[in-house]
Amino acid sequence: MAKFMSSPLRVVFPSLTLLVALTLIGCEKENAGAAASTPTAAPAAQTSAAQPAADSVVDAVTGVAECDRFLHDYRQCVSANVPAASRAAVQTGLDQWSKSWKEMAANPATKESLPQICAQARSATQASAQAYGCTL
Repeated sequence: MAKFMSSPLRVVFPSLTLLVALTLIGCEKENAGAAASTPTAAPAAQTSAAQPAADSVVDAVTGVAECDRFLHDYRQCVSANVPAASRAAVQTGLDQWSKSWKEMAANPATKESLPQICAQARSATQASAQAYGCTL
């Protein structure tokens, strides 16, 4: 059992839990009504239009381009579009992802799996990001 807890699953499991939480928050946002989502559509266009310039200034959190780009894009979405009442919970999840992925990147045995994990995280958060008017 101790070997299981030291495996990459120890780091991936919290990420999956975070994905579920973000999806639920996104669903809550969708259920708030179309009127609430209309004002957030304009900042999303600004966020996606600014992405080419932002790509050159993405912070290297993990050293894995796919992960760093996803973290950057999602942080931009959170700061620009997520309501203040939900922002702290989403930010906590992003901080957990950053910490977990940074630890995985430091371990040669798990670093190779990070691009796939981060691509899956991006894909899994598309719906909740769209609920906030963001395109990841």
